[in-house]
Amino acid sequence: MSSATGGTLQDLPKSSIFTSRLPADPAFPTPTSSASARLSKLGPRMVREALFTYATNPTTGERYEVQLKGAGKTPYSRFADGKAALRSSIREFIVSEHLHAIGIPTTRALSLTLLPGDKAVRGRLEPCAIVARMAQSWIRIGTFDLPRSRGDSKRIRVLVDYVCDEVLRLPLEVGHKYEAMYREVVRRNARTVALWQVNGFMNGVLNTDNTSMLGLSLDFGPFAFIDTFDPEYTPNHDDDMLRYLFKNLPTVIWWNLVRLAENVAELFSVPDPDDEEYIKNGVKEEHAEGLVKLQNTFLTEYNQRMAERMGFKTLKESDMDNQFSPVLDLMQKHELNFHHFFRCLAETPIDTLLSCGPEIMLPADTNEEAKKDIHEYLQSYVDRLKADEVDDEQRIKVMKQKNPKFVPKGWVLDEIIERVEKKGERKVLEDVMKLVERPFDGEWEGVEDAERWYGEVPRRKRDMQCSCSS
Repeated sequence: MSSATGGTLQDLPKSSIFTSRLPADPAFPTPTSSASARLSKLGPRMVREALFTYATNPTTGERYEVQLKGAGKTPYSRFADGKAALRSSIREFIVSEHLHAIGIPTTRALSLTLLPGDKAVRGRLEPCAIVARMAQSWIRIGTFDLPRSRGDSKRIRVLVDYVCDEVLRLPLEVGHKYEAMYREVVRRNARTVALWQVNGFMNGVLNTDNTSMLGLSLDFGPFAFIDTFDPEYTPNHDDDMLRYLFKNLPTVIWWNLVRLAENVAELFSVPDPDDEEYIKNGVKEEHAEGLVKLQNTFLTEYNQRMAERMGFKTLKESDMDNQFSPVLDLMQKHELNFHHFFRCLAETPIDTLLSCGPEIMLPADTNEEAKKDIHEYLQSYVDRLKADEVDDEQRIKVMKQKNPKFVPKGWVLDEIIERVEKKGERKVLEDVMKLVERPFDGEWEGVEDAERWYGEVPRRKRDMQCSCSS
């Protein structure tokens, strides 16, 4: 749509295409910064590199913010071009829907529009795309960083009230609503990072700006699903400080939540936000005492979900020391594929695990030490199942719904991107989405590449890394 038409967002029918050439809408004045946007004035607005508006589910009444990522420059693009590379758009489209399919809180992808005639410079000249995505809210912990850096207590209060009333929708009888808000944000993020760890997923840039107030997985840059289990692995090749190693993600979430505590502490930890000592010295350690809840929530969620992945009917206090830690140590020691190991447990009867488990789970050229270690662990695992009096047929049925057959590994995503970008294929996207949306199925009719995609990771393509623009 040309700016010469003089139209506004309100004038456009829902089927119209939004572009960066759309003139400003006088009904919704553009603020000078995203932090000063009028949250109480709902309507189409521009944010950094994305145009978004609101939609409401007519059945549930749930409100969603719908964004067009890569739709052109916005007032907050700064030095950026407002474009989204095709490869990063494909990656986000696939991973967000896969996370949803396996039960991890995430933003959703509605559509992927290829723009083969539009190019962006991302180290090289690349084709672009637009991703239509949605979430109940895109507010992040980092949203509070700017007003706090400016000492804007009024704006912090407006943001927190909005999160309490419109995003989290805390009940009126909740008590101290600001403290309740903080504890709810802690609970949600602790649960999400626990699910990441159980499912071998990691976000390679987990800063405050990529940490959702709703505990959603969002802004997928250098993400990955772990291949061979290695807690020292980071998917971000620019992570020189190794901050975002797989093993560090719970601690990183903790650090981000401490920053949130510092940003909003005056609302629930300081009787007088104008107190001179607070203004001079900032937040005290006891103001972040709610973070203890993160560890408790994380461990509770992690243990319960790991028990489900392993087919246990109950959770025993000894499972962390006797089952979860030993199996992860075993995977790391012998460089076993994290996802294949769990799926193999899910598909194999107990008698077969005991009689020839190592042969099923390990490559043919595996050394005798690995076979011995696997056999000893499987004996312990089977004993644990028998202690639960688990019906084996039912166990297999349940475990298949907790351990996906297909996981969108880095090498699969790279192949799909290359086939779309270099070879002009389109059906490959339809094919992979069949696996993404039904990852627990054993078969996907009409998808010729399915068996290869869920099979062994090519040795030279294991533990791939990528950049923030990926």
